[in-house]
Amino acid sequence: MVIYPEFRGPNVGVWRRGSAADVLIRAFIDKAGVGDINLVYADDWYSLLNMLNLGQVQSAVLNVALVNDRNAVFLEDAVGVPGACGIYINGEPEPIINVYEAGIELAREDPEGSAEYVIKNLPIKLPKEFVVNVLRRVEYGVFKPSDRDVDRLISIVNTYSVITNE
Repeated sequence: MVIYPEFRGPNVGVWRRGSAADVLIRAFIDKAGVGDINLVYADDWYSLLNMLNLGQVQSAVLNVALVNDRNAVFLEDAVGVPGACGIYINGEPEPIINVYEAGIELAREDPEGSAEYVIKNLPIKLPKEFVVNVLRRVEYGVFKPSDRDVDRLISIVNTYSVITNE
């Protein structure tokens, strides 16, 4: 997730209340020490991009698939937490790591075919171009975060998660 085009308000577009984007932008706002920010929520990434283009928000938290800007600020880096996707392995890690690495290699070699597979198996519908862009623009790998990074992530989630009945 990136803050695009740069962080400015008063209105900042965010994908879904309670999402990782929501939690991380709340942590970022506190870390930056800025007030008077109005978070405007959308149910899909393309609506956020549309709100930005129409001037309804001054910046937005977008998926990297929508932004081809090498200078964009990655939200995870800005708040100092590991990437938004991860897995906890309870047991022998080697078989899981081998499967992850094989999937990463396949995605690098054949992003179009990999995107078709992902789209076919996701419970939500996404445009193929979106998935292909994710596969081409995200830095993939198997990384073990430090205990400090994990503790920081847990603290941020506990602090900024929004429980809602909306």
